[in-house]
Amino acid sequence: MVQRDLVDGTSDEALEAGASTITVAHARALVQQFAEVTTSKDVGAFISGFTDDCVVHYGQFPEIRGKAALRDFMTKMFPPRLKDFTCRKTLRSLSGNVIGVTWISEWTDAQSGNKRKKGRGFEFWIMRGDRIARWDAAFNVWNDD
Repeated sequence: MVQRDLVDGTSDEALEAGASTITVAHARALVQQFAEVTTSKDVGAFISGFTDDCVVHYGQFPEIRGKAALRDFMTKMFPPRLKDFTCRKTLRSLSGNVIGVTWISEWTDAQSGNKRKKGRGFEFWIMRGDRIARWDAAFNVWNDD
């Protein structure tokens, strides 16, 4: 089943891309790939996994539309002050073209006096082929004392 009636208006084109089912093995491979790319903090590699017309809702930030805007956002999210950054992602759900993921990140924050930080996030991807057409995510951060 493909979601069609979302309140905030995900395009029918993005939603209808789920007519072909993504296998569990393929979804796990995509999640692993995004975990590796996120850990690398390589903004170019990260945004290459998104469609040109992607829509992103990340936490409290304003809606992001398109790869250029996503590049600007991710450049700010992956600053050099994040030392020893790691991201582990886990596939939690798969339905048509919708992939649900949780992730845990850890890093040393040079700006706060080299404090260890940890975070946990939840995200949903609406896929078009092997690329994310819509990314909805929330992320919580705390000191790892």
